[in-house]
Amino acid sequence: MKKRLSRVLLNHSLLLVLVSLCILFPGKEGKTTDVHGVSGDAIKIGMIFDKTGPTVAIQGPIADGAKTYFKYVNDRGGISGRKLRWIHEDDRYTISRQVAAFKKLVYRDRVYAMYLGGSTGGGLALQPMIQKEKIPVLGAPSSDILVVPPRRYFFTNGTSYEDEIKILFDYIFDRLKVKNPRIGLIRADTEHGKVGSRTANNQAELRQIKMEGEEVVAPGALDATSQVMNMKMAKVDYIILHTTTGNAAAFIRSAYKLKFHPIYLGTKYAGGEELVKLTGNAAKNFYMVNSFSQWYEDVPGVVKLREVTGQYYPKEKVKPGWFVQGWTQAVVVIEAIKRVGRDLNQEDLVRAYESFKDFKTDGLTGPITFGPNIRKGGDYVRLYRANVERRKLIPITDWMRPSQ
Repeated sequence: MKKRLSRVLLNHSLLLVLVSLCILFPGKEGKTTDVHGVSGDAIKIGMIFDKTGPTVAIQGPIADGAKTYFKYVNDRGGISGRKLRWIHEDDRYTISRQVAAFKKLVYRDRVYAMYLGGSTGGGLALQPMIQKEKIPVLGAPSSDILVVPPRRYFFTNGTSYEDEIKILFDYIFDRLKVKNPRIGLIRADTEHGKVGSRTANNQAELRQIKMEGEEVVAPGALDATSQVMNMKMAKVDYIILHTTTGNAAAFIRSAYKLKFHPIYLGTKYAGGEELVKLTGNAAKNFYMVNSFSQWYEDVPGVVKLREVTGQYYPKEKVKPGWFVQGWTQAVVVIEAIKRVGRDLNQEDLVRAYESFKDFKTDGLTGPITFGPNIRKGGDYVRLYRANVERRKLIPITDWMRPSQ
């Protein structure tokens, strides 16, 4: 009996020693078992994009582009033997739903990192929670107010609204050499629109002119007759469309019916090839800037995107331009995770983003640079012009940056 008791005690002692050794000297798997969203075979990525709200025509393809790249990575073995698992929450382009989606992804799903669409106002509302929970987030390009001053856990890649509007003023004054242009602004009554208003008026003041008109078009509006009449009476020559695609299309169609034909200069979410299809010949004077290449371009990154996408969607010959944005930003997320290595944690992911310096994407976008005090990955855009016969947007410049 005493011998049996001694053996039991000895076995218990050995077990305690082994447990202690595992705690003190964990293996590679042991280093990540307590990291949110990371297991031995999976990495959880949270996504918040509009699925059913007023910006689904834009955010839906962005999310699809990201998911397609994630599938591509998984089918090639994942990252260091782990497969990506993405959880897509719908915010319907509302701040309250975006906040609720964030909380679910953090507290219930315990994701490793996030990729966000959403709205400028929603992004602002989330900042205190992102910093408190220390969740690395790559956001869709939005306003400088989200990244200046820099916040440790929040990054964007792509040109801000402020830089886009600066570049549009550069185009009017420095490339077209227009003297005393009559410029108007179309925007929504949202934080996104207010950023556009502040920037356009600041740029006008710097150029020593005044804005000749500023009109608000409500999200989802199908007609903009009154706004068009006001711009026409103000004899506006150049209209900056700082809106989403639907609002831009509503204004352009209404203007065409009223025989008003200004030059349209859109920021990136004002349109794409979808706008040209929606408005037809009315888009003949439409230009826009974009941080991301379009579906039809023959740069290596887009050629590969089309080839891979064709394998997953063999019946779909064309994807919206926003799909390219989603794919490109997923490339950035995956590159950062790869740079961390096998032993994943959130702080090292932040440092991995900060290690990007002139990162090339084979023409999908301009060079990307982050850093300890740099949270906006780039300010490069190209200018596109609508080709109404081919229903496409054609690039008419190389990658360029604002002059100021």
